[in-house]
Amino acid sequence: MPTGRGGNRVNIGVHEAGAGSPVMLVHGLGMRADVWINQVDVFASRHRVLAPDLRGAGGSSHLTAPGSYQIDRFVDDLIAITHKFADRPIHFVGTSSGGFIGQVMALKAPELVRSLVLCHSASVSRIPARVLNARVSMLKNGTMEDYARLVAEQALATHQRPAVLDWFLEMVADNDRDIYRQIYIECMKSFDVRKRVKTITTPTLVVIGEHDRVMLPAGARETARLIPKARTALMRGVGHCGYIEQPLEFNRIVLQFIDRVEAAELKRARMPAALPLKS
Repeated sequence: MPTGRGGNRVNIGVHEAGAGSPVMLVHGLGMRADVWINQVDVFASRHRVLAPDLRGAGGSSHLTAPGSYQIDRFVDDLIAITHKFADRPIHFVGTSSGGFIGQVMALKAPELVRSLVLCHSASVSRIPARVLNARVSMLKNGTMEDYARLVAEQALATHQRPAVLDWFLEMVADNDRDIYRQIYIECMKSFDVRKRVKTITTPTLVVIGEHDRVMLPAGARETARLIPKARTALMRGVGHCGYIEQPLEFNRIVLQFIDRVEAAELKRARMPAALPLKS
């Protein structure tokens, strides 16, 4: 679908499935909507699923103009998608930099975000130096295939079946090197909303990978402390991609949280109005 205005229009591919209360699945840097292969059908059995290819990824517009990948641009795209495809506020599920986008969307358009699930993410971009330096060096000197292998080694904490690993490697290697670098610089490098997220009132779940070496567990826990009443869920034995590494457990955690949010809303709606006091 096109977003933006005038000469700034951007085409965003959106994968749709299912019916019911809408859930938006938002991937991170270097991924595309295909990364939710283990979630879409499961979630769609109970919800309307919207899984966009973010600008610069998959079937969406690959832009080169400076500023095209500032985080507010991603948020504006997803706000437009929500208005077009959802008949009510969405349950937002974002991983890694997708979690960055989710926090900003909850701040910018809280009326559109029914709940917020932040997976393997944080409120500040603080990738460990050894991880970042290795990536910068490989982007500069290696092939995208080499880079994909490095990302897999850093992101996946558990052994993956060859077919799954090959699929992951193909997805990362398919990125345009220059656009990948631009997204990192404009969207991720200086991201820091720690002071702002204290005002988020949206029900929030922070999903933490026990062995995450990209977005460290300490950063995720900090986010959970900053966002009022946020819950945490620790996925043991996984790294930065719990939705790939342990999809059954990931799906259980997220769907259970969404169920609780909806049940709490229903309970509040059924509460009788306060009786007038006797004079």
